[in-house]
Amino acid sequence: YEETQKLEYLKESILLSVGFESPQIVLGYISDFLAKNGDESSAPISQDMEINKASLDAHLKLNNIDEALKIAKYIESKEDEPVIHNVLGVLYLGLDQKDEAFKHFEILYNQTRSPEILLRLLSLYKQDGKIDKAVELLDSHLSEYPCEEDICFEALLLYDKAGKIQKLQNIFQEQYNQESNIANAKNLIYAYTLGQKY
Repeated sequence: YEETQKLEYLKESILLSVGFESPQIVLGYISDFLAKNGDESSAPISQDMEINKASLDAHLKLNNIDEALKIAKYIESKEDEPVIHNVLGVLYLGLDQKDEAFKHFEILYNQTRSPEILLRLLSLYKQDGKIDKAVELLDSHLSEYPCEEDICFEALLLYDKAGKIQKLQNIFQEQYNQESNIANAKNLIYAYTLGQKY
């Protein structure tokens, strides 16, 4: 790049540097790129989405929450990808803006049906005392997917706390009827035990 002054080489060095250089150095390269590309007035946002993603990564590593949030919101406006909703959810949690965090984690869950994101949502609902909302989400999930161990454990706690253990027994009974394996039998036994149906 220094020899040719061609922007494509500077961009390539930025993209390669993300994994190797310190975030401060990457941001220095990005600043040069924004100036040369005519994006300086819109900094930290670039017209180039790959540069925006590299910039977001660097700001996240440096814990520059405000800058990262600006860039992440811009990326979301252009690309509705699961990874950006995860980033936004985490950033909003860090800013203690739970409603915004919920919104992005719910979008992410609806896009991916990820058990990990489901558990994160359930944890947030529990923290906010929204047990009925957590149970409603579990109803929906368990009607479509088998009950993985961590999710089953949360389900047992939440349905019991909501006083809806009978409903969980019905769900687990249905899952056992569909597939009579040891995991489903254990889930059903736990639910019956909580309901004192020894």
